[in-house]
Amino acid sequence: MHRHARRRGAGLFAPALGPSSAGGSTSGTGSGPVAFVVNPSKPGAAALRDAALLACAARYLPEPMFFETTVEDPGVGQTRRALEEGASVVVAAGGDGTVRAVAEALLGSDVPMGIVPLGTGNLFARNLDIPLTRLDEQLRIALTASPRPVDVGWVRLGAPRRDEDYERGEEHGASDGPGKGHLFLVIAGIGFDAAMVESADDELKARVGWIAYFLAGAKHLNGRRMRLQVQLDRRSPVTVRARSLLIGNCGKLPGGLTLLPGAEVDDGWLDIAAIDTRGGIAGWA
Repeated sequence: MHRHARRRGAGLFAPALGPSSAGGSTSGTGSGPVAFVVNPSKPGAAALRDAALLACAARYLPEPMFFETTVEDPGVGQTRRALEEGASVVVAAGGDGTVRAVAEALLGSDVPMGIVPLGTGNLFARNLDIPLTRLDEQLRIALTASPRPVDVGWVRLGAPRRDEDYERGEEHGASDGPGKGHLFLVIAGIGFDAAMVESADDELKARVGWIAYFLAGAKHLNGRRMRLQVQLDRRSPVTVRARSLLIGNCGKLPGGLTLLPGAEVDDGWLDIAAIDTRGGIAGWA
């Protein structure tokens, strides 16, 4: 089942991301330095600093700033400090978790975000057609791209929101307060896909990359079906039986797979997919 739910106001104020067909000037809106928010645990993080210094110097840009993420803070606090120090562009250097954290902190600002993909899946970078292996090209895009607005989604755990909350556009403050939500740029889901991502082994991801997710998924092919109540916008709730419920901003996956063919990062819509199977591995195939 595929349906579209209109994205609420948060998506209209997303950070600017992505490659540009024309280069030459920085993608930032100010004259401050470029800030790199780096996950130091990722392969390639150590080599990034020297390459970034050279790339900025070659373009006569100010010396960049560097902020390292931690387990306790995967990038939100570092990005906010970069904004306080006058960053004109913030580059997320890490996996999709780092990208999400940087985007959350930039939401509502006029400072664009670049991406240097250093993670396992790098799903958002894949959907923006950012190269995954050439650091020089990744830096060129991050430093010279023309900003493009993209949509974001929010997942809030707890009681459904009231209609008047939607009318006031309170999603813009979803990251604040005790009932904070979680920003996503690619796909949010429950069921099989969530179990697969959660059980993927970190050491195996470091050795074999995104294939580790598929190996983890094999453990959950015979997982129980869920009975869900799904409500899209203000329509009446419907009951769904499914192995997985996905809310997607974009749909390209590793290995050349496209899970949500109609999903676009800047069309103002979220794509909904409820996936069910029977017969174990044969059913998934």
